[in-house]
Amino acid sequence: MDSAAHEAAFPNTIAILAGSIDTDKRKHIELIKQNALVISEYEKETTPRNWSFVHRNRLITGIAAAVCVMQADLKSGSAASCDLALKQQKPLFAPPHRLGESEATNALLASGKAKTIWSEETLLDELGLRAAPKSADPVLQFAADRPLFESALEKFGAAIYEYELAGKIVVKDGRIELADVGY
Repeated sequence: MDSAAHEAAFPNTIAILAGSIDTDKRKHIELIKQNALVISEYEKETTPRNWSFVHRNRLITGIAAAVCVMQADLKSGSAASCDLALKQQKPLFAPPHRLGESEATNALLASGKAKTIWSEETLLDELGLRAAPKSADPVLQFAADRPLFESALEKFGAAIYEYELAGKIVVKDGRIELADVGY
């Protein structure tokens, strides 16, 4: 599951390992090392242990703006990650499941601790990530994809500051985004 998520997001992905960086030789991790970012809190030659995955998940939820859990059984690693996200006061999202399935996510939804994911569109709306309409303005078109501030500055130079001062874009969490989708 992790490798599928990394592949879908590549090269805009961060792999956080449950062991040291030098011990993970999987092909997709090697690609991420070369083209994205790999993080570990462990010293060299530390192999992953069962408990180190919980520690890793603490870092994953810690850097996340929000946490979406697609399935979590009671007392599972995913349920532990949900608990971590709640302690870190991160917005938590989950899809509903049939009775007797994914009991941890159903419990989070029933208690109101997680918001329901009814569709991709509603999730994107909740996170404020719905794609803005295309603009003829190349800076605004670029900003619609929420690029890193450094990438926008490299591509458009001082115009980024002008657009920010004009209230057309905002800088938030190291990214630029449209200030108003009406542009």
